[in-house]
Amino acid sequence: MNLKHFFIALAVSFPLWWGANIFQKNSQDFFLWQIIKADPELFLAEAQAPVVRRSPAISRNPGEKSIVPEDFSASAAFAVWVDNNGRRKTLFQKNADGKLPIASVSKLMVADIILNNYDLSRIVEIDEAAVAREEDFGSLKAGERLSVKNLLYLILMESSNDAVWALAEQEGIDNFVLEMNRQAGESGLADTYFINPNGVDPDIPNGPLNYSTARDLSRLAQTLYEKKPLVWDILGLSAYDLYMPDGKLHHRLKNTNELLGMVPRLIGGKTGWTPIAKGCLVLLQRAPGNQGFLVYVLLGSDDRFGEMAKLVNWADRAWSWQE
Repeated sequence: MNLKHFFIALAVSFPLWWGANIFQKNSQDFFLWQIIKADPELFLAEAQAPVVRRSPAISRNPGEKSIVPEDFSASAAFAVWVDNNGRRKTLFQKNADGKLPIASVSKLMVADIILNNYDLSRIVEIDEAAVAREEDFGSLKAGERLSVKNLLYLILMESSNDAVWALAEQEGIDNFVLEMNRQAGESGLADTYFINPNGVDPDIPNGPLNYSTARDLSRLAQTLYEKKPLVWDILGLSAYDLYMPDGKLHHRLKNTNELLGMVPRLIGGKTGWTPIAKGCLVLLQRAPGNQGFLVYVLLGSDDRFGEMAKLVNWADRAWSWQE
């Protein structure tokens, strides 16, 4: 009799249990569609969110020693790998946070300001004040007219102080330098400061000069590569034919970076040198297996190209990549 009652109770309760589950599922579906209806953009954003891939493995080769300090004259050196998700891993550092003069590496920030604020097709006339700058890189003459874009090529490839001055004059030299420092602060370059737009040494002994750190400059180089690729497109050129607005050839530019064509996977680099700053160089290189890129910085070097080649070669030997 009890068994009979059990089966009767089971038969009666099953439809109730099945109905409750269907109701729960329908309720969940209903509320889900209500959420989608209320905020469809949120749903689409979640559906289209990129999948973040795990960073590929990189490991130090235990048998490879670090660079011997006495063989490395640079006051500061830094090497960092930036993966395809923008994450950074330091590979080598020597005085990476020491504030040092940076000479014409300052022109990386100049390029950033130009691309933020100038129309590249705008024509600028070169004046006497511009051609009076130290050195004559760029071969500019007073009265010549060139586009902002062509002046940018002169700044980055031949490190022309005249071209920098000609563009900075358009906003006023003091205002241009203020903008350089404002941009440095906004970019998180806390140990970077600019006195002039071209990075030349001061006219008076112990006067103020442009300074930064190897770590800050690596971040500036990374930002420009990610957000202003034209800068590194230009810096990767070994030569470029510069034309006047009338179509006449001004001259053939030659890049000041002697490592172009010498370093494998090289993206480009910005050079700098003054008697006080000595040799400075920022270099970008594609990582093996297209796994992001590497940023190298040298400041205060007696042999910037030789020591940079040594640093790049060391990184290739000292680190293994899982491709």
